[in-house]
Amino acid sequence: MWKKGWIIKDEEIESHTDNVINVGAYLNLMLQVNKIARHARSVSITTQRQYYHLMDLFVRYLADFFGVKSLRNISAKHIAAYVEYRQFECKSPATIKNDICAISYYHDQIEDTRFYLPDNKQLHEKYGINLEMRSFGGVTEDGLRKNTTS
Repeated sequence: MWKKGWIIKDEEIESHTDNVINVGAYLNLMLQVNKIARHARSVSITTQRQYYHLMDLFVRYLADFFGVKSLRNISAKHIAAYVEYRQFECKSPATIKNDICAISYYHDQIEDTRFYLPDNKQLHEKYGINLEMRSFGGVTEDGLRKNTTS
């Protein structure tokens, strides 16, 4: 059987708990992430690896700041707080959007979640979170030319 070598083995997760305050919650959440990662196949292997790493960062945050015990219980307030935390770390809007994509991807893999996750517009309306549009060669995501004369 083919194995995903980039997934931290369940018995080795505890050795990756550096800089985690709530180790118990982190271990519990990472076991859930591992279970999902082993069965997820809808995106490329490169994307799976990236999302796994981003979920590890998110799970560390959840464990330390919220003490969440189940990925089923992730809600909009967790996403909003994590986005603000990443903005505080001076991460770019593109990086934060990738974080949100990874969280949404894993959340979509879980059955019977308690809450729906917000999109960027809902994050802005309810929590006041502003994520700039990415620009590619001077053209923003919505296809408009970025104003370079101001």
